[in-house]
This record gives sequence, C-alpha cells and structure tokens, in this order.
Amino acid sequence: MIDTANIWDKCLNDLRYNVKDNVFTMWLRPLSAYQEAQTLIILAPNDYFVTYIKKNHLQDIQQLVAKHSQGSIEEVVVRVDNAGREVDDSQQQNQAHYFWRISPPLLHLSINLNLSIIIIQKQISTLICVREN
Repeated sequence: MIDTANIWDKCLNDLRYNVKDNVFTMWLRPLSAYQEAQTLIILAPNDYFVTYIKKNHLQDIQQLVAKHSQGSIEEVVVRVDNAGREVDDSQQQNQAHYFWRISPPLLHLSINLNLSIIIIQKQISTLICVREN
C-alpha cells in the first residue's frame, strides 16, 4: 500500500524549494491530499485556490507525484475541500436568524462584511498572480 501522506509531504518539500516562500506559504502549505484508487485528490480551501493551483502549479505537482509514487498514482485532481461545509452552512443560518431577531441592520452589516472579505481575497490572489508573472 502506498503511503499517500509521505508522497504528498515529499512533493510539498520539493515544491518548497521551487517557489518563493510567500507563494509556498500562501498557496501550497494549506493544501492536503488523499488517494482514491490511482488518483491523488488535492484538497484546497476554496475555488480561488483550485484555479490558482491548476493554472500555476498542477503540472509540477503531477510530475512530482509521478516521481515520488513511482508511477503508482496516475492522476492528480484538485478540488475544494467540502468537509464540514454542511455544518458551517447550518451554523451560518442559525447565526443569521439570531442576528435578524436582534437587529436587521446587523444582519445586513454581516453580509456586507463577508462580501468585502471575498472581494479582498480575489484582489490579493490577482495581485499575487500578476506579481509572479
């Protein structure tokens, strides 16, 4: 049986020396991986990570996985980690209901703040992509 965690750790270690420290810390370190059959599934925190990894690092990751798995992993897939997302959604609904009962303007403020955070994340990822190129 292949030790997927060991393979992924070796890949991350190699990637660490092939990219800038800030790129590794921001984009690669948060990723995790597991194996399904001959496929390595790389889990990313959100869609922005998935897009960035596919565009900038997937080819290198595929080569490193092939090297460290000695060809036993044939495919690499990057997807959003949905673990615990249902719990988070229900918690958000409960919080929204609570805020609405306290004060409708607070709910509006909370929604605007969440949207602002998403916009800022997009801008940061765009700046990092532009800076690398």
